[in-house]
Amino acid sequence: MKKTIILSITLFIFISVANSFASPAVWLDISYGKDEGDKIADNYFSLQPNESFWTNIYISDVTESIFTMGFNLNYQSSQLDILTSEIGSTWPQFQEVDYENGEIKFGAATETGNFVIGDNILLASVEFKCLNAGLSEIILTKTDVAGNGFYINESGTAYDISDTITFPTASINQTPIPGAAWLLGAGLVGLLGIGRKRYKK
Repeated sequence: MKKTIILSITLFIFISVANSFASPAVWLDISYGKDEGDKIADNYFSLQPNESFWTNIYISDVTESIFTMGFNLNYQSSQLDILTSEIGSTWPQFQEVDYENGEIKFGAATETGNFVIGDNILLASVEFKCLNAGLSEIILTKTDVAGNGFYINESGTAYDISDTITFPTASINQTPIPGAAWLLGAGLVGLLGIGRKRYKK
């Protein structure tokens, strides 16, 4: 009986602590313009080949003071091309942006003595251009570069909490306008032209 009561109390405390701690989540806000996002997480975006779009990368549910950040962004280079990228203004020190085929590695830190806590904290922004029709993915992952993770300062000691962070994936659907739609549009324009000529006569 005593063992059952102790076990129940232990489970209750464990569940209560787990529920009170929210692991930080990284998420994507995708839109046509850098400043046109609605700060709502997106996991799907549809547009046409040769169009461009912005992906703003945020972190939320930060309950412990973070002073460095780092992550990898993977994309399909056969379907997406990077036009520009920049790190958020919260992270002005030790900025690193390394490009490889189909991957960008971001890393940076806050001002010395400053720590980040809260929601909707901008990590970086990337502008992509669609190259070909099809479905592709943007995948964020933990960085594989030592010293560029999400570090917190606890009692004067730095800890990397990248393993506790949720990283997102978003699907990009590049859909060309069907040829039939172009033909229909051209036909309507032609009919309008004929109608105008008859009206003038």
